Amino acid sequence: MRTLLKILIGVFCVAGSLLLNQPLAHTENKAAQYRLLYTLRIDNSKNGAVAVQNVGSELWETIGQVVSPVRGVNLRGFSASRWAKPGTVAASAVNAIHIGLGAHAREARGVVFSIIPEDELKQTQATAFNRLASVVVNIHPGTKIFGGHYAPFAGNPVRILRDQVLVTVDATLEPRNGDQIFIDVRIPDPFPEWISFQNKFGGVIKVKFPEASTAITIGQVLRPAVGVGRFKGTEYSSRGRIRAVHPGVIDVDCSWLGDIGGFQIIPAEHAMDPEMVRAKTMSQWMVVGPVKLGDTDLAGQAPLFLDYLAPRYDQSDLQFKNWPYRLLERFQVVGRQNNDPDHVAMLPEKNYPLDLPLPKEALTDLNDYNELTIYFPIFNRSGTVVVAGGE
Repeated sequence: MRTLLKILIGVFCVAGSLLLNQPLAHTENKAAQYRLLYTLRIDNSKNGAVAVQNVGSELWETIGQVVSPVRGVNLRGFSASRWAKPGTVAASAVNAIHIGLGAHAREARGVVFSIIPEDELKQTQATAFNRLASVVVNIHPGTKIFGGHYAPFAGNPVRILRDQVLVTVDATLEPRNGDQIFIDVRIPDPFPEWISFQNKFGGVIKVKFPEASTAITIGQVLRPAVGVGRFKGTEYSSRGRIRAVHPGVIDVDCSWLGDIGGFQIIPAEHAMDPEMVRAKTMSQWMVVGPVKLGDTDLAGQAPLFLDYLAPRYDQSDLQFKNWPYRLLERFQVVGRQNNDPDHVAMLPEKNYPLDLPLPKEALTDLNDYNELTIYFPIFNRSGTVVVAGGE
């Protein structure tokens, strides 16, 4: 099956290079400009503060508290963490944040430590997390730094202050009690309006920037997303929202808050990893690759798997008087269907509990979606959300 998938990827890369004649977007942000939105600070000690400093302010607002500090690292992080740059957010999700320290010297994995919500730790009974390598905080999943208003973007830089001195963040780092962890939450400038995926074999992937007259082709679909699966964490986000982003995945929610269901977009190289064995045979994964055969794989590359995306949605947004406008700073994923290609359609509404067998229809829930689009948040030049009205 591994050999077959490689052959398919090669065939569709060749086909894509013949069919697509638009320029390939830059996938490495070597000279990118960024805008700082806010900075997160985690005081790595018991009862330490989780605080945020908004751009232009000198004040730190406490938004949570450390339940237990991180005291080590996980030498066997998730496989895609090997593509995360040392000293960056390797993964941002509604139920965890992973900090990348660099690739393991001998294994095809990254070295990481994690920031996790206390509620998630209790629910999983620590089976999914390395407790020694985790900062446990009293912030609920799906809120604030975990996919809420203060969520970081995959690839955001991380600094660690120890005894008033910045220490090098790499695979040799051992976090200590009393460290201060800073995450600069920033976005590239310019920031896209949308990224679209033609949901078919050889489908075009395009990104549209505000100042550009046309969209730019950045890759192609090697295998479309046809089904909806049961991905842990979708119960903390909502339909049409991004649940998680890391160098090897964009996880999209097809369920309402409290329910489970979604699909994933993954790069071809990650599809080959042993932990992604189901992605080779099941329909809940869209596999994407570069436009031309031999070009750099998209794993860990902008704009799909670095810098541009984050889980950003909080149910409390709806409680604000200006809630319709506050939602402008949230990513929204929608589609177009074969029977009505001229109109935007919401993603299918699904709920597939973990304790029940996956029904047969789940394998084809997205079968009639010929296009999927990620619409980006709108930020103004100062780094705060553009508000069209309200307060």
